[in-house]
Amino acid sequence: MNKKIMKKYNIAYLMHGARNVGGGEYSIYLLIKNLRRDIFETIVFYAHENEIIKKLREDGIQVVNIPLSKRITSVYRDRIKKSPASLFIYVRYLVAGIFEIVRHLKKYKVDILHPHDNLSKIIGGLAAKISGVKVVAHCHDLLKESLIEKVLILYQLLFLDRIIAVSENVRRQFKVRGKIPAKVQTIYNAIDLGRYNLTPLKNNSLRKEFRITERDIVIGIIALFDDCKGHIYLFQALKRLVSEGMTNIICLVVGDGRRREELNSFVRNENLQDYITFLGYRNDIPEILKITDILVVPSVRESFGMVALEAMATKTPVIASAVGGLPEVIEDNKTGLLFPKGDIDSLCKALRYLIENPNIRKEMGEVGRKRVEEYFGIDSNIKKTEELYVEVMGN
Repeated sequence: MNKKIMKKYNIAYLMHGARNVGGGEYSIYLLIKNLRRDIFETIVFYAHENEIIKKLREDGIQVVNIPLSKRITSVYRDRIKKSPASLFIYVRYLVAGIFEIVRHLKKYKVDILHPHDNLSKIIGGLAAKISGVKVVAHCHDLLKESLIEKVLILYQLLFLDRIIAVSENVRRQFKVRGKIPAKVQTIYNAIDLGRYNLTPLKNNSLRKEFRITERDIVIGIIALFDDCKGHIYLFQALKRLVSEGMTNIICLVVGDGRRREELNSFVRNENLQDYITFLGYRNDIPEILKITDILVVPSVRESFGMVALEAMATKTPVIASAVGGLPEVIEDNKTGLLFPKGDIDSLCKALRYLIENPNIRKEMGEVGRKRVEEYFGIDSNIKKTEELYVEVMGN
C-alpha cells in the first residue's frame, strides 16, 4: 500500500455468532486482529457470544452486541426448504434485524461493513445500502446446488461492493454469462505460522492422554460433524483396514456438531472404539497435529480447507477429497494425496500407502510446510485485504 492514506476508515465486522466455530471463523479472527491500526478503526457487531468474540474482546477489539432473534440465527437452510411457512417468519425477523443494524452503522459512523456469515450478508447488505455504507465480504461457501443457494449468489452480486472468494473454485461460481464480475476477487485463506511452530513437544502427555503407543499410526480428522465433511467415509475406510489386519491405527476425531450421535453410533455398532477416539472441541490443534501422522479431509463439499493448511504447517501430510478448493491447497503426490469424494477404495489405498511408507510421509510434510510459507502466510493475506478495503473506498 504505497499511497498515503489521509484518514482512518471505520470498518465494522458483523457476525451472528450462533453457528459452530470453524475455519472461516478463525480466518476472520486473524484478519480483524492483524489489520493495520494506523489506517483502520475496527469494531465487531455480534448477536451471540462465541469463542471468537471472546478472543477478540481479550485482544482489545471493540465488540458490540446487536440483538437478533433466535428465529433467524438458529434456522438452517434445510428447515426453510421443508416448511415454506418458515420463510415468512424468517423474513419478518430479518427486517427487524436490518433496521437494528442501520441504527448501529449510523451510530458508529461506519465506512465499510464486512459481514461474515450468510445471515449477516443478507441483513448487513441491505442495511448498508440503506445507510450508504460500502460492503465487503468473504465467500466461504460452495453454493448453486439449491434455489436458496442460487439466490444467495445473486444477492451477493447485487448487494456487495466486493466479494472475496477464498479459492478460485469459489470465485468461478459467480460467473454470469460466461464472465466473472470484477467485484469478485480471490484471496486465499491464510494461517499464522507463528502458532504452528516446528518445535517438538516437550513431553508425551498428549500421547499418554490418548493412549497412543510407539507402534501406532495416528490418523486425524478435524471438522464439524456435518454430512458435507465426510466423516463416515473415513470411518468406513478404517473399518476395512482394521478388518484386513491393520490394527496399529488410532484415529483422533476433533470437533462436534449435529451429526455427533450418528457418528458415535457407527463407531459403537462396528466395534471401532479401540481405533477411533472422539475428542470434542480442542484449543490445542497445533499440538494435536504434531502427534498426527496423517490428516484426512474426506469432505464432499469444501470451499477451501483451512485444516489442510494447518496440517501442512506442522509438516503433516494430508489425504483429501479432490473437491472444491482442496486441489488448490494440496499438491497431489507432493504435499499429500487426493482421492475422488466418497470413494472408499481410493481412500483405503491412500491410507495404506502412507501408513506403510514413513519416508514418503516425511517428504510430503517437508514440501507441505514450504508451500504454506510461500503461498498461505497471514502477512500476504492481510495486505491484499487491506488494499481491497482502500480500493473500495475509492482511494
